[in-house]
Amino acid sequence: MRSRESYAVVLGARDMGESDLLVELLVRDAGRIVGVAKAAKKSKRRFVNTFDLGHVIRVKYYLPRGRELFLIEDATLVDPHGRLTYDLRSMAYAAFVIELIRELFPEAQRSTDLFEAAAKVLALLDERGGREDLLWLFVLRILKISGIAPLFSACVRCQSPAADTAE
Repeated sequence: MRSRESYAVVLGARDMGESDLLVELLVRDAGRIVGVAKAAKKSKRRFVNTFDLGHVIRVKYYLPRGRELFLIEDATLVDPHGRLTYDLRSMAYAAFVIELIRELFPEAQRSTDLFEAAAKVLALLDERGGREDLLWLFVLRILKISGIAPLFSACVRCQSPAADTAE
């Protein structure tokens, strides 16, 4: 299979053997995928600082025939989110965002809107710190993308329009 290249948000990475990493990505063109970065722990060129939580990267990957895991050939850091690695509140909110993505969207379900929303909220958490209002705006956005957003325009039971609170 031919290699593909796209932008991705790093959802997580963990050791796999002596030198490989098992990496979970939210790829703009492919949805949520899991892949192996061969020799990533030993590489001094191909994967330097790319697989930290919440980073936006440019990734080159492919799915070998008969395999379930993608092979990650190359990754380049595009938008590092350093605060997500040292600020506890930002890190916790980023972990919540990532867990919500994992729970609501199955692997390989494509959604450019999801990628854009995730990249934006992680960038805002990095830029502005762990602000709760950013988190809840993202939660509402992701619920809308997933098709289970709450309705605020009318009562669910009686369908009467919501009262105008501006009065």
